[in-house]
Amino acid sequence: MQFSWLIFPLLLFTALTAFALFWKFRQGSNNKAAEEPLQNRQGPLSINSPEAEQNPPIDEKAIHELFGLIRSPEKRLLLLHAFENSSTEHLTRLKLAAHDQNISDYLLHIHSFKGCAATLGVQSVVSLCDEIEAIGNSITHDEMHHYTNRLELAFNQSKILLNDYLQQPDKQ
Repeated sequence: MQFSWLIFPLLLFTALTAFALFWKFRQGSNNKAAEEPLQNRQGPLSINSPEAEQNPPIDEKAIHELFGLIRSPEKRLLLLHAFENSSTEHLTRLKLAAHDQNISDYLLHIHSFKGCAATLGVQSVVSLCDEIEAIGNSITHDEMHHYTNRLELAFNQSKILLNDYLQQPDKQ
């Protein structure tokens, strides 16, 4: 059986995602949104959490540690492109699940999207995904649409920040 180099970026991304999840669980979770009782929610108004604005969009320490393992600028760029492509796919699937009011698919893609974002230290997306997972099956149709829009904004912002991070001479 021959190894196809075309799947190398996917294998690398998968391995790094597994490492990021291991690292996150090893450090423990300090997500206050997950600890808050769901009965305190008040519909779509609870979506505008102040926690989302308090967290920096990119965890520079996480991305620095990851790029300490990946020294090649070309491989770093490949990883960033894989993140962008998979995130775009996740957002498309989230929009479809929200439109179809399919909560189980929505939550499945939220969890996958969170793993991709955690790999690259995209804390703004991870925090939003944590909020959504804390709501779980009681999420409403309006909340799904609202969160998807917020996730798309957070992703677009983080994509710019990650590209800027890669362009810094001391990060090469």
